[in-house]
Amino acid sequence: VWLDSTTEDLIQFANNSNDDFVRLQVLRIVETLISGGGYISPMRAADLKKLLQMFTIHNNIQVAYQCCSTTLRIILKYRNTSNISSTESQNGLDDLIEHLNTALAFLLTEVIQSNNIKELQNTLNLIEQLSRAYTDSAQNFIHLLFITCANVTNAELLSYLTKSLVRLSINHTEIIANEIIQLRQLLMNTSLNDDVRYNLLALFVLSNPNDFN
Repeated sequence: VWLDSTTEDLIQFANNSNDDFVRLQVLRIVETLISGGGYISPMRAADLKKLLQMFTIHNNIQVAYQCCSTTLRIILKYRNTSNISSTESQNGLDDLIEHLNTALAFLLTEVIQSNNIKELQNTLNLIEQLSRAYTDSAQNFIHLLFITCANVTNAELLSYLTKSLVRLSINHTEIIANEIIQLRQLLMNTSLNDDVRYNLLALFVLSNPNDFN
C-alpha cells in the first residue's frame, strides 16, 4: 500500500512542478517503483498522462527523448504489473500509449530537423520498441515513416529511416502492403543512393512475399 500511494503522490507532486527536469526525475522514480511492484490505479493513469503532456518537446530534445524513453518503460511495466482486465484499466493504458505515439511523432520531426544522427537513431529505437509491443503503433509509425522519407533529402537520414522501416515491417508485412503506392513512388527517385534503394527494395519484397516464392 505504501508503494502504491507513494507512486501516485509523486505523480501529483510532479504535476505541480514547473521544471521539466524535476518532472523527468519523478518519472524515473515512478518507473523504479513500478519495477519494485508499485501500482498505478486506473484513476491515476489520467494524472500520469497529464504529467507526460507537460513536457516541452519543442524546446529541449534531450528532455523530450528521456521523457519518451521513460514513458515507454513505464507503459511496458504498467502493462505487465497492473491488473488491466477491467475496461477502465485498459482505457487508461490505451491513453498513455496514444500520448506516447504523439510525443514520438513530434520528437521524430524535431530530430530530423536538427540533422542529429545519434538522436534519430535513439528515437527510431523507441519507435521500434513500442511498435513491437503494439500493432496499432506499428501501423501508425510505418505510415509516418513513409511520409517522412518522401520529404527527406539527406541521404544519411534516409538510410536510417528506411532501415528502421525494414525492421518494423518484418513482423508487419500486412501493414507494409498497404503502403505499396508510397513505396513505388520512393523507388522512382533516381537520386537515391545504393543503401537507401536496397532498403526500399527489401520493403518491396516484404510487401509482396508471394511474388518471390
